[in-house]
Amino acid sequence: MKIVIGADHAGYEVKKELVELLKKENIDVIDVGSFDEKPVDYPTIALYAVTKYKLSYIDFGILLCGTGIGMSMAANAYGIRAARCCCMEDVKMAREHNNAEFLCLGVRQKLKVDDIKKMVTKFIYSKFSNDVRHTRRIILMG
Repeated sequence: MKIVIGADHAGYEVKKELVELLKKENIDVIDVGSFDEKPVDYPTIALYAVTKYKLSYIDFGILLCGTGIGMSMAANAYGIRAARCCCMEDVKMAREHNNAEFLCLGVRQKLKVDDIKKMVTKFIYSKFSNDVRHTRRIILMG
């Protein structure tokens, strides 16, 4: 499995922990930044991640920012099915019903790092249901 991961300055510290977790799972991680806590614009990081995803054989993307909202909006604007998730049920539905390609998380929300790790693990190991009604809806979204 290969995953692209990116974060703005708010998500930098949590991103480092996720990279470590994914590597322990023997997952190939492509880190597109940021690489420190200096302010950076989240749309730029989202663009880097989406570009890598579209041009490479990458299974999923993970994006982190303060709320997860900005990253999800940017990734979706760049043509990705990105889901901003706040709980395990969101993650489950994002994969099973919406075949989300990117998971977007807010590190300044009430989530603990351990919860974020569990959400990432759930996301990457969940499968799309491939049900006709869900497939039809994805097609309608374009």
